[in-house]
Amino acid sequence: MEKIDRGTAESISYKATSYHHNIVSYLNDHELQNLCYARKSRVKSKKDILGKYNRKKTDPDKKGYKIEDISDVIGLRFIVLFKQDVIPVINSIISLLTKDNDSKNPFHNCSIEELIYYKGNVSLSNISHKVRDSFSSIGMDIKERNSREGYSSIHIVCNLSTEYSDVLPENYKIPVEIQVRTIFEDAWGEIDHKYGYKARRDSNSFHPTLDKHLQTLKQFVDACVDYADLIVEESEIELNPTDFSKVLNIPEGSESLSELFSDLNIEEKYLYEYGDAIQAKNKAIKESNGKELIRCADHFLSIKNDYLKQKADLENDTFSFYCSLNYAFCNLVNNTEKGVKNAKDMYLTLKEVDPDNSLILMRLGQTMGRIGEFDDSISLIKESYTKAINRKSKFKVKETDIKYILSKVPKTVGYYIWLKIYNSDKSLENEYIKNLYQEAYEFTLEGFKALNEDNHAEEYIDYQNNLVFYLTEINKIQDTEENRELIREKLIAIEDSYKSPEDIDATILDTLLSSYYMLEDIDKCRIYSQLLKTKIFKKSYDFDDSEALDMLELVDKVNDLVTKE
Repeated sequence: MEKIDRGTAESISYKATSYHHNIVSYLNDHELQNLCYARKSRVKSKKDILGKYNRKKTDPDKKGYKIEDISDVIGLRFIVLFKQDVIPVINSIISLLTKDNDSKNPFHNCSIEELIYYKGNVSLSNISHKVRDSFSSIGMDIKERNSREGYSSIHIVCNLSTEYSDVLPENYKIPVEIQVRTIFEDAWGEIDHKYGYKARRDSNSFHPTLDKHLQTLKQFVDACVDYADLIVEESEIELNPTDFSKVLNIPEGSESLSELFSDLNIEEKYLYEYGDAIQAKNKAIKESNGKELIRCADHFLSIKNDYLKQKADLENDTFSFYCSLNYAFCNLVNNTEKGVKNAKDMYLTLKEVDPDNSLILMRLGQTMGRIGEFDDSISLIKESYTKAINRKSKFKVKETDIKYILSKVPKTVGYYIWLKIYNSDKSLENEYIKNLYQEAYEFTLEGFKALNEDNHAEEYIDYQNNLVFYLTEINKIQDTEENRELIREKLIAIEDSYKSPEDIDATILDTLLSSYYMLEDIDKCRIYSQLLKTKIFKKSYDFDDSEALDMLELVDKVNDLVTKE
């Protein structure tokens, strides 16, 4: 029997070597080359196949184990720098195994036998749901496992069809185990395999502290995986990293272009071109396409210049005004250093022409906030609110824009006051901070009073959330029972706006937790600290990671309070 096993092992290894050569050759020109940091591959030798077979067949949990049950005769490993790079690699592998019909593809008509995600202990970079989504796209489920050692990697086992051979087992298919992991996980895996795996497999080589050292090393590795992903995210942050409120595109409204420019005799071609540019702008914003935004900005400027050339006079009118506004807005949303400068220059130019225009003042205020000029930003945005009420601008401002300004600006003023405090590079006196938060509260309250809760449900929650935040910060400096009661009322109003606490987003949870912590409400703190922690660990938030870390510090403080109780 041993002679037959040796012959089978030799035949499998020989056949697999030929297939391995084809795989390596095909992958050399595949997109996976560019998606990965590195790629490794190997074929089990006759000795390795026999060694694994002899170990497995004596395992009481592996009764009836056969040589053809070995699932990693060919091994492929795709190594990436960052956890977030795992998903595109998986998607490319899925395409290679299931959709690539190239006759030279060695995986053509292969069968996927097993999918396993060894999750390890990585928390902040958990991509389980994305991994599941990738494989569910081909109707397959992936098993999630945790090893005692903390091993982390994704394994895909597939079988390659082979031609008939009288020396191979009947209907034998060569198994290929494909692994995807980060460079940190790969380093630890190699160390663990060389020292830990051998020690665990051979009772004679027991070492009293080896496992402990390897587990400690794995904790460092997992931290590196998370920290590497944080570096990527930090490198992609916009100019003002704390400004997670995006510059929203105002809805176009029902007013047609011909109505907007009804007092002008504009050729149809300019209206068509302007309309197309608006659609392209909206699409670029939705897709966060920076290059397309710059192209749109240049297009608006080109339309304006062509339009002015054919006019009898070169004086700006409503049409050229809106072309300029869109040029500036595209630059502002793109949020590069050059883009924000272009936006600022254009808004300043427009302000000189039409100093009473509420839309110009609001956008210029947001632009100044982007570059950290918070006093100018707050002053301009406040002024835009007053001008929107008066409506005495030189150029016509759409009714949709006026409504947007009146509904958004009071909240935006409070937000930029908070940014001023948050970004201050010097220690501010408590009384000064309290006065700033009081100003933020009062201006925000003005906008809140004008809201219709039924028609502005989402705005209603946001306003309540901001008002509670400002009151809580004020009360931290000057604690009064009147403020406490007001905070409690608004907290209840926020909570009543949701069907379930699980529906509350991380930003609102942070406010609720901070306020209830200040009020020393242990039961509420217990509920919201757990919910917030879960949201952060699942990366279920749309703000900067530095904000998430600040929130986790608050969760730790709250947990200390809960534990003491």
